[in-house]
Amino acid sequence: MKVYKGLDIVTNKITHAEKQGVRHYLLGEIEPDSDFTAEDFCLKSIVYIENILKTQCVPIIVGGSNSYIEKLVEDPVFMFKYKYDSCFIWIDVEQSVLNRRVDTRVDEMVNA
Repeated sequence: MKVYKGLDIVTNKITHAEKQGVRHYLLGEIEPDSDFTAEDFCLKSIVYIENILKTQCVPIIVGGSNSYIEKLVEDPVFMFKYKYDSCFIWIDVEQSVLNRRVDTRVDEMVNA
């Protein structure tokens, strides 16, 4: 969802200040009425990754949708896991903890 233009509040998109000068890719780049698939995500991501690597920087892929990242990493068409030395970090949290976190954030948004 964060790839779409607008929807900043709905998706809790990172603010300009929170980026702290770090370039972010695919945030707010896609028109909301376009059909943007996991394959589209992969095709755009590979281009960005290759360009970032040319600058001797390390690309960091942070995701919302596991289906998009899974396709990027696992699909043999993109060869991601065979081309790049990668490290994957997942946060494993009990559902009750997530529910409390969401409740708190919603309350904060409503009260703002």
